[in-house]
Amino acid sequence: MKKVKFKSDTNEFYGDYGDGEMREITEKECYRFVNRCNVKCVGSDENGYTIYILI
Repeated sequence: MKKVKFKSDTNEFYGDYGDGEMREITEKECYRFVNRCNVKCVGSDENGYTIYILI
């Protein structure tokens, strides 16, 4: 995965596997990505999703 976005309060988790399309993923997949050491939080989007990217 290259990017995730999520809203934990509504249990919505999405991941981009490199093709630019955000697909629904599990909470476990999302937090596994976020806890990697080469990931950076870039803030949130206009819909309130927190966004992390692979650096």
